[in-house]
Amino acid sequence: MDMASHALIGLTLYQTRRSRFPQYEPAVFWAAMIGSEMPDFDIIYYLEGSMAFLLNHRGMTHSIPGLTIMSAVLTYLVRQRYSSPNYSTIFKWAFSASLLHVFLDALNTWGTKVLFPFDNQWIALDILPFFDIPLILLCTISLLCGYCVPVNSRRYAITALCVFFIYIGGRGLLHEHLVHEVLLQYTANPIQKVSVLPTVNPLHWQTIIETKTSVQLAELNALDGHMNYTAWYPTYEDPLLSKVRSDVSVSQVLPFFRYPTLSLQHEAGKSTVTISDLYFGTNSDRRATFELKHDGSVVQKYKAHRVTLPAFQ
Repeated sequence: MDMASHALIGLTLYQTRRSRFPQYEPAVFWAAMIGSEMPDFDIIYYLEGSMAFLLNHRGMTHSIPGLTIMSAVLTYLVRQRYSSPNYSTIFKWAFSASLLHVFLDALNTWGTKVLFPFDNQWIALDILPFFDIPLILLCTISLLCGYCVPVNSRRYAITALCVFFIYIGGRGLLHEHLVHEVLLQYTANPIQKVSVLPTVNPLHWQTIIETKTSVQLAELNALDGHMNYTAWYPTYEDPLLSKVRSDVSVSQVLPFFRYPTLSLQHEAGKSTVTISDLYFGTNSDRRATFELKHDGSVVQKYKAHRVTLPAFQ
């Protein structure tokens, strides 16, 4: 999710306790607000280059062990400034806010490594887009109502969170229904894998269908289940690209991409391979470029830095 959405969720979480324990307000506020953005502190890896960011984003700082450590540090810092509440209370708020951040990230197509470093698997549930308008509107309305009627701010916040979780459940059920619809409609070749991916419009989804011979992209209407095919890619890959894919430097980056595709370019006597993502199409925020030697091997690790900082974290 984008940073603004995480901040709104943090504020809404903070509002659920505000009117009950006013003496806790400053400490809880900072615990919830910083905690809601804390997992994205791994943006610091971008100082080492975009490739370092690719390899580390949504890793340790988005895992349960990482959240526990960061929440403990945040609790200590907040407690040094405010004498109330106690350590355990501050930790609960910091950890809850950061856990909610990771939960939202796991709901989109990028996903997160919840159990890193013990398990390197990405968890991506494909339920929410990176930028979800209903979430933003719901939290904004709740916060504005709480500002106008402070005595009911806690009630508004709890209601907003309940409605949002119901909304997530509804999108989850819709997602499973659409996956079933795609499986029923597609009969051209046996399907190896099908993904139904969200967009900003809750009624408009994208689907990627993988078979032994091709990968097909389509737009999917949630109202009638109609699929409009938009692109087709053969599964055959040039032997040189297959060799590049197996290179250690490249293979470490590939998990960052949901549907990685490699393309070879020759310019000014230099050969490069660009990794892009079928789901994100031509979006330059989801690309990595490696320079090749004459024998087709990758020049060196972290050589290429053609990956711009993603707009949504």
